[in-house]
Amino acid sequence: VAGGDAAKFGGSGFSAPDPTSFPEAGEDCLESTLTLELDVDLDGVDDETLGLVGSFCMDRGDPYLDPEDGQRVVATAVGSLEMIGRSELVGALTVRLATEVPSLGEIRQSPAKVRAFQQFEDVVFVTLEVILRSMEQ
Repeated sequence: VAGGDAAKFGGSGFSAPDPTSFPEAGEDCLESTLTLELDVDLDGVDDETLGLVGSFCMDRGDPYLDPEDGQRVVATAVGSLEMIGRSELVGALTVRLATEVPSLGEIRQSPAKVRAFQQFEDVVFVTLEVILRSMEQ
């Protein structure tokens, strides 16, 4: 930070993060919304669209350079996922991360771009818990 701009950033000693770097290994968690479309009678037509809410955490490995293309890469895995909601048709729903199979992916620098990155998760395996509501009312 040059000259008079230092005061804007908390005084001397502040350095802006490098926009081209990856952070060290760690975990990123955020509150999310999952859109779920239900076809209750299996006729190929969605009977209800739900917005489930909850938390999602992604584990990040240390960044490395891919020896084949020289691009920066970070291995990722879904660490936790739990979303809850309610369906008028079937009742309470909970979607959780399936622990039997890892949900792996990566964050990869886009070719020929210094600041653009792509994230890939091959498949996120989940379990769906449904507490059926009574059809008699």
